[in-house]
Amino acid sequence: MPFCPECKCEYVPGITTCPDCGVKLVEKQPQEKQADWVCVGEYPSLIAAEMAKLRLGSCEIAGVLCDGLMEGMYAGVGTMRLESVRLMVHKDEAPKALEILESKE
Repeated sequence: MPFCPECKCEYVPGITTCPDCGVKLVEKQPQEKQADWVCVGEYPSLIAAEMAKLRLGSCEIAGVLCDGLMEGMYAGVGTMRLESVRLMVHKDEAPKALEILESKE
């Protein structure tokens, strides 16, 4: 399926140019590098992180949550515990995201 490299929309086969952007479509959507995403907040719970993500979403900023599940050992039995949850956004939107998250509104 062809994709627009600008707006990331997917089109049916046969379409060669994005009708919105006017850009030539590509066959594969380029993968974003992990380095394109930066952490804008670290939260003690999934609920707190989800609330911050929703706040950014209401301002049209996409966020991704990364948990801090760490393997630990307790009495010889492997356990998982939640260290923290990080909220990641695209590096281009990080300044705006930080401003939103730091505001009291």
